[in-house]
Amino acid sequence: MAYTASIEYAARFLTRPLILAVAPVHVAALQVVLRSTLHAACSSAPLVLPFTPNRLPPRPVYAAAIGAGVSWADWMALLAPREFALVITPSAVRAEYAGLHPHTVLVWADRTPAPAPAPITKLAPAVRPASVEEQVPISKLGRRLQATTRTLAQQLLDATHDADADELFTRLSRSHAGILSPSPTRAAFTFPPAPAAPRPVFGAFSSPLSARAPRTPSPATSSRPSSRSSIFSAGAESLSALVVVDASKKEVTKYLYQGGVSTVLTGGVMLGAAPASKAPPS
Repeated sequence: MAYTASIEYAARFLTRPLILAVAPVHVAALQVVLRSTLHAACSSAPLVLPFTPNRLPPRPVYAAAIGAGVSWADWMALLAPREFALVITPSAVRAEYAGLHPHTVLVWADRTPAPAPAPITKLAPAVRPASVEEQVPISKLGRRLQATTRTLAQQLLDATHDADADELFTRLSRSHAGILSPSPTRAAFTFPPAPAAPRPVFGAFSSPLSARAPRTPSPATSSRPSSRSSIFSAGAESLSALVVVDASKKEVTKYLYQGGVSTVLTGGVMLGAAPASKAPPS
């Protein structure tokens, strides 16, 4: 306990005057009982025990006197002829005397120096706490785990695959040196000469894009509105040069439609050149 040393010195101070008047056995018994009663009374700090010659002592001291068989009157006469107070703390025991010349006698004090507080210094690099692990986004967590869990054999296979790929690309670049340039800049690219445009094989047929504009039909041949002629596609216009209309047909057929009358020539339409007319018999 914290009061063990201070109670020991307080019991010695109170029983020292009895050594010359009382048997040592009684003094030792009185010290044992006095220690136990003082321990029970030391519930708060400090413990103050007032002593007066004409009054009973404090309860812990009076109980020890009765238990050891010592007369309190004789004990007080040997202890002090005047009033005083014994103050017991965990670190000191002192007797405070009152009267015309009040003074204090230090019975015991703890001389053990208190441990000095450790100086606050900067932590050395070796004892600094480990830094927080770098946070990795979820999108890159799988790649990092895959990179950390790959075996040595897998790493060797990847290195071999990369070397084979580099060799393959090197061979391709050498075989296509005339087409592919090893330099990534525009000035180093080599462009092959453009091939000559081939001549058209079918010169008689004109393409839909280069076909000439259709000729406006005469009133004698057709009187259909322009809205109907607009439905022909570009492919039909390219074949208009091969259509031959028989001009010998003069009959006109009228068709009634909503908004007017349309007249067309009756007869057939033939594709190809007109047949050669036979010479009249002479």
